[in-house]
Amino acid sequence: MKVQLPKYRRLRRKNRNDQAFVEYRQQRHYLGIYNSPESQIKYRQFLAEIQSTGGFSQTADEILSIIELVARFWVFAKDYYRDANGKKSGELSNYKIAFKPLLAMPPTKK
Repeated sequence: MKVQLPKYRRLRRKNRNDQAFVEYRQQRHYLGIYNSPESQIKYRQFLAEIQSTGGFSQTADEILSIIELVARFWVFAKDYYRDANGKKSGELSNYKIAFKPLLAMPPTKK
Protein backbone atom coordinates (compact mmCIF):
# COMPACT_ATOMS: atom_id res chain seq x y z
CA MET A 1 0.00 0.00 0.00
CA LYS A 2 1.69 3.19 -1.20
CA VAL A 3 0.98 6.32 0.83
CA GLN A 4 2.18 9.81 -0.13
CA LEU A 5 4.42 10.88 2.74
CA PRO A 6 4.60 14.54 3.74
CA LYS A 7 7.89 16.42 3.68
CA TYR A 8 9.65 17.90 6.68
CA ARG A 9 9.20 21.64 6.21
CA ARG A 10 10.35 24.92 7.71
CA LEU A 11 8.31 27.90 8.83
CA ARG A 12 10.59 30.93 9.00
CA ARG A 13 9.81 33.31 11.87
CA LYS A 14 11.44 36.68 12.28
CA ASN A 15 13.35 37.13 15.56
CA ARG A 16 12.30 33.67 16.79
CA ASN A 17 13.28 30.05 16.20
CA ASP A 18 12.03 28.60 12.93
CA GLN A 19 9.35 25.93 13.29
CA ALA A 20 9.33 22.47 11.73
CA PHE A 21 6.03 21.20 10.39
CA VAL A 22 4.39 18.79 7.99
CA GLU A 23 1.24 19.35 5.99
CA TYR A 24 -0.91 16.28 5.68
CA ARG A 25 -4.45 16.11 4.38
CA GLN A 26 -4.71 19.90 4.37
CA GLN A 27 -3.72 20.14 8.05
CA ARG A 28 -0.50 21.51 9.43
CA HIS A 29 1.21 19.56 12.23
CA TYR A 30 3.93 21.41 14.12
CA LEU A 31 6.92 19.39 15.28
CA GLY A 32 8.98 21.90 17.28
CA ILE A 33 12.10 23.90 16.51
CA TYR A 34 13.29 23.34 12.96
CA ASN A 35 16.18 20.88 12.59
CA SER A 36 16.21 20.01 16.31
CA PRO A 37 16.61 16.36 17.33
CA GLU A 38 13.16 16.47 18.94
CA SER A 39 11.46 17.68 15.76
CA GLN A 40 13.27 15.02 13.71
CA ILE A 41 12.03 12.32 16.11
CA LYS A 42 8.47 13.66 15.98
CA TYR A 43 8.68 13.69 12.17
CA ARG A 44 9.78 10.05 12.02
CA GLN A 45 7.00 9.10 14.47
CA PHE A 46 4.47 10.95 12.32
CA LEU A 47 5.64 9.10 9.20
CA ALA A 48 5.53 5.76 11.01
CA GLU A 49 1.93 6.38 12.10
CA ILE A 50 0.90 7.27 8.55
CA GLN A 51 2.54 4.16 7.15
CA SER A 52 1.13 1.84 9.83
CA THR A 53 -2.44 3.08 9.35
CA GLY A 54 -2.38 3.21 5.57
CA GLY A 55 -2.60 6.98 5.57
CA PHE A 56 -5.54 7.30 7.92
CA SER A 57 -5.17 9.00 11.26
CA GLN A 58 -6.26 7.07 14.31
CA THR A 59 -9.14 8.34 16.36
CA ALA A 60 -8.72 8.65 20.12
CA ASP A 61 -11.05 5.80 20.99
CA GLU A 62 -10.85 4.03 17.60
CA ILE A 63 -14.61 4.18 16.99
CA LEU A 64 -14.98 4.33 13.23
CA SER A 65 -17.95 5.39 11.18
CA ILE A 66 -19.10 3.08 8.41
CA ILE A 67 -17.68 5.45 5.80
CA GLU A 68 -14.26 5.50 7.52
CA LEU A 69 -14.24 1.71 7.80
CA VAL A 70 -15.16 1.22 4.14
CA ALA A 71 -12.53 3.80 3.09
CA ARG A 72 -9.80 2.07 5.07
CA PHE A 73 -10.79 -1.32 3.70
CA TRP A 74 -10.90 0.03 0.13
CA VAL A 75 -7.32 1.32 0.40
CA PHE A 76 -6.24 -2.15 1.55
CA ALA A 77 -8.35 -4.05 -1.01
CA LYS A 78 -7.07 -2.12 -4.06
CA ASP A 79 -3.59 -3.50 -3.42
CA TYR A 80 -4.52 -6.89 -1.97
CA TYR A 81 -7.04 -8.16 -4.52
CA ARG A 82 -4.88 -8.55 -7.62
CA ASP A 83 -4.29 -11.47 -9.95
CA ALA A 84 -0.89 -13.00 -10.77
CA ASN A 85 -0.21 -10.29 -13.38
CA GLY A 86 -0.86 -7.46 -10.93
CA LYS A 87 -4.21 -6.47 -12.43
CA LYS A 88 -7.12 -5.68 -10.12
CA SER A 89 -9.26 -8.78 -9.64
CA GLY A 90 -13.03 -8.98 -10.00
CA GLU A 91 -13.33 -9.21 -6.23
CA LEU A 92 -13.26 -5.40 -5.99
CA SER A 93 -16.48 -5.08 -7.99
CA ASN A 94 -18.14 -7.56 -5.61
CA TYR A 95 -17.13 -5.44 -2.63
CA LYS A 96 -18.31 -2.28 -4.39
CA ILE A 97 -21.78 -3.81 -4.79
CA ALA A 98 -21.79 -5.05 -1.19
CA PHE A 99 -20.86 -1.64 0.20
CA LYS A 100 -23.64 0.29 -1.58
CA PRO A 101 -26.35 -0.43 1.07
CA LEU A 102 -23.92 0.39 3.89
CA LEU A 103 -22.93 3.71 2.38
CA ALA A 104 -26.54 4.60 1.66
CA MET A 105 -27.48 4.32 5.35
CA PRO A 106 -28.24 7.63 7.05
CA PRO A 107 -25.68 8.66 9.69
CA THR A 108 -26.61 7.95 13.27
CA LYS A 109 -26.22 10.41 16.11
CA LYS A 110 -23.76 9.62 18.90
